[in-house]
Amino acid sequence: IGKNVKAAAGDILISARNFADKSKYSNSANSLQSFGGGLGTATALGATTLLGSPSERFGARVSVGQGSELVADSSGAAGGRLRIETVTDVYAVDKVRIDALGGAALNTASAIQNAQLMSNIVIDGAKVHNLNGNLEMATQTVARLFSNANSFAMAAVAGANANAITRLNSDNLITLTNADLIGS
Repeated sequence: IGKNVKAAAGDILISARNFADKSKYSNSANSLQSFGGGLGTATALGATTLLGSPSERFGARVSVGQGSELVADSSGAAGGRLRIETVTDVYAVDKVRIDALGGAALNTASAIQNAQLMSNIVIDGAKVHNLNGNLEMATQTVARLFSNANSFAMAAVAGANANAITRLNSDNLITLTNADLIGS
């Protein structure tokens, strides 16, 4: 919602939702898989999933700008509704598997996930009033992140390494700056 927006109604419901789903193939099988055999094998296999970055987070946001007025005014017995909500929902599955047989085998498998998420409401210099009911603001992040790495080596001389790493940073913020809020 931009600057200097005027909205008046019995009910005002504002919702921002952002979804990411990276599970279609990995949910029932490996994202990446390798099998090798021979006198000597060396295999490195990795899957990396990045959702957002520290400077530009993935998510949902509602901003009510300066000079804007949102007014819910209902004469009904239940009162009016004024609700602002944001939801960020991510689901990612990464599975990596390496199998190797031989005289000498060296494997390294990795599955790395890094999620920088946000679910934010910002009210800056705006008027948000519910004259006959509650004023509700809610932010939510749902993160379902699964990483799995398997490395198998069978040989006279063998080495296997597997790393599964999931990092999650999420900001759920309601920021009020010079905001005029009324609810009952």
